[in-house]
Formats: sequence, C-alpha cells, structure tokens
Amino acid sequence: MARDPSRIGKIPLKISITESREELINETDNAIEDIQIFSDSSALEGMVGAAVILTHQGRHIWTLHYHLGPDAKHTVHKAKMVGLLLGLHMLNSTKYRSLPAIIGIDNQAAIKALASDLRSPGHHLAREALHIASSIEKAKKRKARNKATLTIYWTAGHKGIEGNELADIEAKEVTKGRTLDTKQLPHYLRKPLPTNPSAVKKAHNNKLKREWQEDWKNSE
Repeated sequence: MARDPSRIGKIPLKISITESREELINETDNAIEDIQIFSDSSALEGMVGAAVILTHQGRHIWTLHYHLGPDAKHTVHKAKMVGLLLGLHMLNSTKYRSLPAIIGIDNQAAIKALASDLRSPGHHLAREALHIASSIEKAKKRKARNKATLTIYWTAGHKGIEGNELADIEAKEVTKGRTLDTKQLPHYLRKPLPTNPSAVKKAHNNKLKREWQEDWKNSE
C-alpha cells in the first residue's frame, strides 16, 4: 500500500466541491480568506505546463511556473497535480503558513486524489502534496491561538473567477518553455518527473493513427 489504509480519507485540509458553477462563483466571491491561490495547467503545441498565482487581500503578489515537457510523456491531469503541489509550496513559506487560505483547482479528480489510496499514476504528486499540507498543519498547531484553515476549492473552469483566468494565461505561457529557477520550486519538482504511462499510450496510438491514414491515402 502507498498509504496506511486507516488514514484514507483523513487529510490535513478541507475540500469543497460545489454542485454548480454559480454556487462556486458565489462561494469564491464571498471567501473571507486573505490568501487565495489559483492553479491552472495547459497543453499547447505538444508541450505541457502548470502555473499558480497567489493573491493577498485581492492583490496578485506571487507566481510560480513549471514546464513539464512534451505531451508524449506528461498529461494535463498530471500538470493539475503539479499545480496543487506548487500552491501548497507557496503556503508552506514562513510568511503565509499561519494565515487562512484557499487553493482553487479546476479538476475534481486532482482534488479527490488527496483522499484516495494513492495507487494510480500521478498520485506520487498527491502524496507529496499531503506531506507539505501536514507540515503546514503542524506549524499552525504550534501556535495555540492559531485557528487558520486551509481549503481546496474546485474552481470549475475560468469564467467569472479573476484569479483563475489569470492562472490560465500564465499556464499557456509556461507551455512555451517559460519556467523558474529550480531553487524557487519544492524539492520534489527540482528533478525530472517520471513519464506518465497514459501519455505514452496516447502518443503511440496517435502515431499509429497517422501512419494508418497515410498508408490508406497512398494505397490503391
């Protein structure tokens, strides 16, 4: 097992997945947390990247980028997990770990992975994210009066949420190769990520399809 079975579903943060986009936008607009983080990922022209922005009291003050590489080795879902890891890395800084915060991610599967048994491809990133979340939680417990909470929100796309729209723009830039000095990244992302089996299979099937189409076109 990748995780103690008795701990499955017990995580050091809250999860919020609303029933509708309207309910989500209302919940985000009325959030009282000073720290709001929005993550997004993108796949353009054969490349995959993730970007995360941090806002404090409505002001955009920090951005992190991560260029995963070609989509023949990495998936957008994997980039979503990278975004979650980057967001938690931001909160783990001394400056922000003691404040109430929310992290918005537009992928329910990535969020639900945190409460899973962590045995699927890409879940090694969820496991690392939980390690960082636990570190944040322990730091808060050291301060008896600190009741700061951390919530992961499903952000359901980009429409109507300013922070998420900005993260979308940044993610598209990352696919072009834009990245940061590795010293600004969490230790787990300072080395190449493992190749995703789903990406390899998809790339192989696409190659076979192109070859078949070419053979069919040139046949008598």
